[in-house]
Amino acid sequence: MSLEKNSLGFSAALLLAMILGSYVFASSAEASGSRNVTRINSSVEVEASERVGDVSSINGNVIVERNARAKEVSTINGSVEIASGAHVESAESINGSVRLDGDVVVDRSVHTVNGGIRTRAGTDIGGEVKTVNGEIELR
Repeated sequence: MSLEKNSLGFSAALLLAMILGSYVFASSAEASGSRNVTRINSSVEVEASERVGDVSSINGNVIVERNARAKEVSTINGSVEIASGAHVESAESINGSVRLDGDVVVDRSVHTVNGGIRTRAGTDIGGEVKTVNGEIELR
């Protein structure tokens, strides 16, 4: 009986750790040290000149500061904001907008569903710019 109690206690503790651990998750993505960052019910900010892997949020914004680099940047129920001089592989938002300041480089595409896309002068997008139920403003 004590083995069953210990197993049940361990299982409950493991479940609690998994639930709480999903709140903020950061892990090493590759040998170069870039890390993926995922947040739930919270925004994510990539600091100026920082280099990270994939960045995502559910119910929060994703902000990439000046001269930072990230791979895939995405959010559900939030906006993506990318500051001047930043470089990302792609940007995507569901139920929010994507705003790109001047001199931003996006290697692939920018997509939104139920949100708009706004770019400033000097922005370089290597793939498609597409929105469903939103407006696109290219400058």
